[in-house]
Amino acid sequence: MIDLIDHLILDELEKNSRISYTELGNRASISTTCVIKRIHKLEKLNIIMGYTIHINHKRLGKDIQAIVTIKTIPTKIVELTNDLLQFNFVENIYQIINDYSLIVFFRSKDVKQLQQMIDRISTNNPDILKIHPELILEKF
Repeated sequence: MIDLIDHLILDELEKNSRISYTELGNRASISTTCVIKRIHKLEKLNIIMGYTIHINHKRLGKDIQAIVTIKTIPTKIVELTNDLLQFNFVENIYQIINDYSLIVFFRSKDVKQLQQMIDRISTNNPDILKIHPELILEKF
């Protein structure tokens, strides 16, 4: 299926998805044409499912990042998730197995805005049983 060279290509693309085919070929000691064929193969196999960027959110005025765990009625998870995805301050949502139902990653400009977002979500979703926000101090 995939070999060590494919893994090397994947590792390099994870570090920098804008790396050129030529540079990938140099690092893997293969031709540019071979790199292109391998990447197309990895895309067809749905191993590479897209390319992304890293954003400096602080430069965009979103200095606060928080993890908010939410407990809701199990039958309302999909409905709540769809509602949360409508907000531009929601970054990611994960369904989990423990006392809570969801982990939601938020970004906001300050703590006051974060509190307003949490209040708004609580008010709009009566099926939320409990919300537990935690501020992220540093990402490594």
